[in-house]
Amino acid sequence: MAIAEVLALLKDLLVLAVLAAALGAPLLILVAVSRRLGSQVLQLMLRWMARGLPPASQAYLRDWFTSWEHEMRVGLRDLGASPLTVELYLLLRIVSLPFFSRNLRQQAINAALGDARTKLMTLRIEELSLSVRAYNCLRRTGLITVGQVIEKSEEELRAIRNMGPKTYEEVVSRIEEFIGPPILATAED
Repeated sequence: MAIAEVLALLKDLLVLAVLAAALGAPLLILVAVSRRLGSQVLQLMLRWMARGLPPASQAYLRDWFTSWEHEMRVGLRDLGASPLTVELYLLLRIVSLPFFSRNLRQQAINAALGDARTKLMTLRIEELSLSVRAYNCLRRTGLITVGQVIEKSEEELRAIRNMGPKTYEEVVSRIEEFIGPPILATAED
């Protein structure tokens, strides 16, 4: 997003507000214009902040903006602010968001990583396409998710009945296909 785009939108808002006030336009028109321009600026900010981020992080940012805008509107209304004041204040706050964008982008990235980790930890071992022997070894000991397997140390996994070196290597390699090495706690941990 170019700063010029935001400045052009702000200039448009000010020109429309001055014209509307000079012509005695109803307050509702000013509120509608402010809300429309605020929405456009918010979309520009979102596109600018989400550039180069993975889809999950972009979704986090979209949700954050939506939630933030709603909370600001409700909070200002609860304080008794007029609709025009609410819209103009939101517009000013939206324009100041680039100063916080680095932190917000990092939050979005962290949120996406957290979601991916949660999905992986709850992935059922059936989805690893293990051999019958490896699957039965894990299942018999009550390990039904990848997260439960990862929490076990190498010694604990190798101690499972019928978990020989080849079966252990198969389990480790299948999980590493999903998340990359290293996956299991070592005996020194």
